[in-house]
Amino acid sequence: MDYLNFHHLPNLLYFNIDSIIEALFYTIIFLPIIINRRKIEITFIISVLLTLTFIISTFYSGGIFQYNTIFEVTECVFLIIISGFLLLKIMTLTSIELKKNNLFWFGSGLLIYFTLSLTMFVVQDINVKNNSTLLSGVLQLYSLANIIANIFYAIAFLCRTPQAAISKS
Repeated sequence: MDYLNFHHLPNLLYFNIDSIIEALFYTIIFLPIIINRRKIEITFIISVLLTLTFIISTFYSGGIFQYNTIFEVTECVFLIIISGFLLLKIMTLTSIELKKNNLFWFGSGLLIYFTLSLTMFVVQDINVKNNSTLLSGVLQLYSLANIIANIFYAIAFLCRTPQAAISKS
């Protein structure tokens, strides 16, 4: 994938490392909110499973310097599930108006970004490997997903959810 090279230096190593850090970050941040704060061991187990998936798929796909599509798809599916559960949990909160709840905006941003990312990975592997016009369109869709998700994250940072309302659920 030549479009990931910057000044002819391979940066897939950094991209793969960033992928595992991203998956672990979202797992550690959002999973305790979804499954009650007492169940941290589930977060640890899922983090270990994600790390093992990354290691195994890295060696299966040809090494750390190759694009790891298997882990990217696994990460997207897992984070879509997390964001879905987060949004379902937020829907049960009646003490906070939905549009003023920062977790709603974070969950929506996660859902949109990782759903479109998953779509991009699937479409890219099927149709656009040798077609630069389609590849350009897929990358524009990915950029649009990034923009929308970042707007949702910015709205989430502007919302101030009272901590007591979250801890009651």
